[in-house]
Amino acid sequence: MPQPLARIVDQLKREPSRTGSIIITVFGDSIVPRGGAVWLGTLLEFFKSLDVDGNVVRTAMSRLAADGWLERSKVGRNSFYRLNARGRQTFDTATRHIYDPPPSDWTGRFELLLIGNAEDRDAAREALKNAGFGSPLPGVWVAPSGVPIPDEAARAIRL
Repeated sequence: MPQPLARIVDQLKREPSRTGSIIITVFGDSIVPRGGAVWLGTLLEFFKSLDVDGNVVRTAMSRLAADGWLERSKVGRNSFYRLNARGRQTFDTATRHIYDPPPSDWTGRFELLLIGNAEDRDAAREALKNAGFGSPLPGVWVAPSGVPIPDEAARAIRL
């Protein structure tokens, strides 16, 4: 295995949090466009081919479900997973941000948002970052005008 890829796979083997990021990428890029659900056994086989331990994958799946990214359904003894509504919305936003062409009708104006220290601040920060906003100062978020403001940041002050 080439050296840079070997380092990435070594990190995946050790850290369920990094494995979870790869799982979400696999869901968005490969599973959602092909029906949206996958049997846990299929994911275990895929990660086994990367030499990632099944327990690390199971832990990552459990954390993703607990964190509200995935929903699980059972058919007999088999568990199937799919992105839930929040996970799908977040992935769709990121996909548009990455693959959509830049708006050609930009007015030269910016969206400026201020977010407070409410309990939903972390969710708002993550959603703004995923939507393409940047943060030049704590609590201040900026993006070119026309970038949609995520639902998680609906309580932000817009300037």
